[in-house]
Formats: sequence, C-alpha cells, structure tokens
Amino acid sequence: MIRRFSLLLISLTLFSCADLQKQDEEKKNLWQYYYDMGNASFVAKDYSSAIANYYKAVQENPKEPKLWNALGLAYMEVKEYEKAENAFLRALGIDGSYTLARMNLGILYLRKGEYLKAINFLENAAQDETFEKRHEAFYYLAKVYQAMNKEDEYIKNLQKSANYNPIFLPAQLELAEVYKNHGEYDKAESIYLFLLGNNIDPHRMQLMLAQIYYEKGDFKKAKDYIGKVLESKDINQDMKSLAYDLLTKVLVKEQEEKLKARTIDRTIESKKDKLVEYNTEKVDKGGELKQKEKEESKSDIFREISLERKKYYSIQLFASNNRSSVENYKEKLEKSLSLSPLRIIEDGGLYKLLYGSFDTRQQAEKEKKNLEDLNIQAFIILTDK
Repeated sequence: MIRRFSLLLISLTLFSCADLQKQDEEKKNLWQYYYDMGNASFVAKDYSSAIANYYKAVQENPKEPKLWNALGLAYMEVKEYEKAENAFLRALGIDGSYTLARMNLGILYLRKGEYLKAINFLENAAQDETFEKRHEAFYYLAKVYQAMNKEDEYIKNLQKSANYNPIFLPAQLELAEVYKNHGEYDKAESIYLFLLGNNIDPHRMQLMLAQIYYEKGDFKKAKDYIGKVLESKDINQDMKSLAYDLLTKVLVKEQEEKLKARTIDRTIESKKDKLVEYNTEKVDKGGELKQKEKEESKSDIFREISLERKKYYSIQLFASNNRSSVENYKEKLEKSLSLSPLRIIEDGGLYKLLYGSFDTRQQAEKEKKNLEDLNIQAFIILTDK
C-alpha cells in the first residue's frame, strides 16, 4: 500500500513538472510571439501596433529587459518621452549591464534637450568594451556636442564613430560634410572614395565626389563622375535631377574660370605691349636715352604683371554655406582673441573665414602654428589677395 502511494506521488510530481514546463514553454512562445509582432510593426513604422504588442509581451514576461527596451523605443518614436524613460529604466533595473538600454536612454535625453544626462549615459555606453554598438554611442555623443555647439568634441566623436565602424553610413556622411564645409576637400574625398569602393550607395557617392571636384576646381573629374551617374540605367528621377543641376553648375563655373583666365592673359599682354613701347621709346634729351626713367618704368610694369599672376597664402579658420554662422564665428574670434585681420570670402556658395595674406607658405605655417597653440583649427589655402 505504501509502495503504491509512493508511486502515485512520484507520478503526480512528474505530471506536475511536465505541466509546468509546458506552461512555461507556452508562456515563452506567447511573449516571443508578441515581441516578434511588435518588431514587425516597428519596422513598418506602425507604432500603435508595435506598442500594443510590446506591452502584451511585457505583461507575459515582465522580467525580460529586451522587451522593456523595445517598448521604450516605440514610445520614444511617438514622443511619449516619460513612458519611454520609464521603460528604459525598467530594463536597466532588471539588468544593470544592459548597455543597449543605457545608450537608448542617452538618445532619449538628447531628444529632450537634457544634454548633460545624455552625455553621461552615452559615454558610459561608449566605454563598454563588450558593447557591439559602440560606434552608435559615439555617433549620438557627437550629436549631443553638435547641439551644444561644441564643434571640436562633435568632430572628435564623429571620427571615433567612423573609426569603430567604417561602413556606418550616418557617421561617415556627416563627417565628410563637416570636412567639405571646412574646405578640407581631400579628407571628404577619401571618405566618399572608401564608401564607393565598398559599393555603398554608389550613385550617391559618385555625385558627392563630383561635388568635391567641383569645389576643388577639377571640372574634368566632376563631369566624369556626373556622367557615370547619368549613364546608369537604375537611377531614380530625383538623383537624375540632382546630377543635371550639378552639371549645370560645373559648366557655368568652368566657363567663368576660362573667361577669367582670358581676361588676365589679355591684361598681361597689354602690359607687355606697354613694356615694348618703353623699350623702343627714345626720350630726346640732348640726344640721349633717359636710362634711369626707362628702367623705373620697366620695373613698374613687371610689378603690375607679377601682381596679375600672384597668389597669396591665407589661413582658413572656418567655412559654412551659412554666412551668418561664419560672421558669428568671426565676431567671436575678434572679441575673445583680438584676432585680425579677418575676412570672409564667398567661393561657390561656401563662405570662408580667412586670416592674413602671406607671401610665402613658411610665413603662413608659422602663424598657423600659433593659432593651433590657441586650440584654433586651421589650414592653409591659396587666395588671390
């Protein structure tokens, strides 16, 4: 009798464990189902459906941090920032080492304009050696510093993001745009060539390279890359319109440069003709040539010819397609460092803030070093004056 009772207890226990395992499996399948449905809705930007499914998932399994993180992301997309914050904090409350939720909380604070909080969470995420999305943490950290108008930190973190993942397109494109706006065309060019070499959005990269060569004055290369875009059979109408617009700019600028060169050549030829007149002219003063006056006149003309051709070295401090931004930076340097003379020039729609005009590159390099000692980013360019 005792033996039968023991066997009955064992059977009941086994059946009970089996039932519990079955229930756990069903429960897991249920929250996983809701989670997968939420992900599908989130990708489709149907955030109402995503939130509903994620919410059902956390009700089935409130101890799974990735469910709370997903719910926080969905709330963040619909600007329910308080609910998003609570969801991310719930995820971290369950697993304090869950760095993805920590990064997302930093992104949330960036969106809310709470920049110091954002920096704290994003720096923490970026320093986690086990985190597979450190490049994203650096990218959003860069966006925080951009919002705070701290350009050096903005660029530094963009560079880190690109270094940690060279094919992370948002960081690379933004970094290239920064270089382009600063007139550092070689650096921008190298980024676009790298992305093109990896077959990343090739038509867009070709168009970006054409823009760089246009800015550098290499019109042949610009037209070559525009031609590659237009010859492609799979470009859309918007890309084709952008290519034609850029081609028009290139052709107009090319003609302007040719006209300018011809004007300078004509001016120089005119000066040369004048020099010939002086060489052949005889001044009647006792039958002798006034040699001194002749030599002075020749020197003046040679000087005028030289000025027509001369280029100067200037130091570029800042560049932007927004003139007011350049003017604000100019005013800031003049007030804080009493830096002068500063001038703004317009070059192909880009406004450049320049310092000084130097006859030799060595003079410009020396002054550039002084500026860099003051933590002012600068580089040397050739200008007409």
